[in-house]
Amino acid sequence: MKNKIIRSLNLTLFIAFVLSLPLGYVLNNAFDFNLCYSDSNTLTYAVNCSDSLGTIGSVFFYLSLAGIWLSAVFIVFPKLMRSWLKFGIVATPIYLFLLYDAARPYSSSGPWLSPATQLIYYTALYLGASLGIIALSYILHRAKKQLPKFIRISLFILAAVVGAAIMWHLINPLIGGIELLMQQIFGR
Repeated sequence: MKNKIIRSLNLTLFIAFVLSLPLGYVLNNAFDFNLCYSDSNTLTYAVNCSDSLGTIGSVFFYLSLAGIWLSAVFIVFPKLMRSWLKFGIVATPIYLFLLYDAARPYSSSGPWLSPATQLIYYTALYLGASLGIIALSYILHRAKKQLPKFIRISLFILAAVVGAAIMWHLINPLIGGIELLMQQIFGR
């Protein structure tokens, strides 16, 4: 019964994240979809509108991207959600804050990373660490062998770091492909 509730909750979240992915794309490209005033003849643009909607759109887009992956995993493996929740309760608010900070206009991105690269980096870090922790949980659950607490914590940290490193290399083409798909869908 408990797994059924968790599975239905994750299915609902999965659908919500799938629907908010194009919403984030549309909000992020507010001028292209005529959500904000722009006149190319007089070069007049509603910059405040675009900045506000772009920030919200970027947060929606990247949060949806991570949420789709995580909710899909939890639909298939609902028992693993309990072990991820300890990480998710702490990491998700930090991830949301970092997304918002990188997406807002005129953010101080530092000398190395552009705001777009920061958004991709934070998403890769969050998603990779989450998937690494989930994978290790699955392996330890299947082994049914109790390891000392220090070794389990060390393995979870290692899994988070390795997962984040792998995801960093996979997420750039994934985001580029999703943006191309959105351009094809919306004809932009």
